[in-house]
Amino acid sequence: AFAEGALTFRIDKAATLQSVGLVVFRFVGPDRNYEARLLLETDRRLFISEFDTKTLVYAEPFRASTPIPVGTWVRAKFRVELLASGSGRADLEIDGTPVATAVTLKPFHPKGELRTDIGATYVKTPNDGWTVRIDDLLISPK
Repeated sequence: AFAEGALTFRIDKAATLQSVGLVVFRFVGPDRNYEARLLLETDRRLFISEFDTKTLVYAEPFRASTPIPVGTWVRAKFRVELLASGSGRADLEIDGTPVATAVTLKPFHPKGELRTDIGATYVKTPNDGWTVRIDDLLISPK
């Protein structure tokens, strides 16, 4: 399974308590879902996480070293490829520059119906508020 999403976003205000989701690729299996996520941490650094909805196994295989500046439009491109059970990879580009290449993912299955959330997909509570503008969305499932 393969999915790619791109979006242009701008942070006007970063929360201080919880991260915000920007892209969630949900691969729906017969009895559970595998999620590969692109999120924005309160320190404004992007990170990649993965989650198995049945076992509740959660991992964060990548965190960017540089924060996204407040008030600046940024283009992020997030690509996920599930190769086999326990084997996958993710790539992340910011403004056309690779930030993460072949980040190891461990999906429980390599197939499934793809469901995508893109934009400000969720925020955990408690939260003191994010202001993120989203523009120019692109989703490319294969």
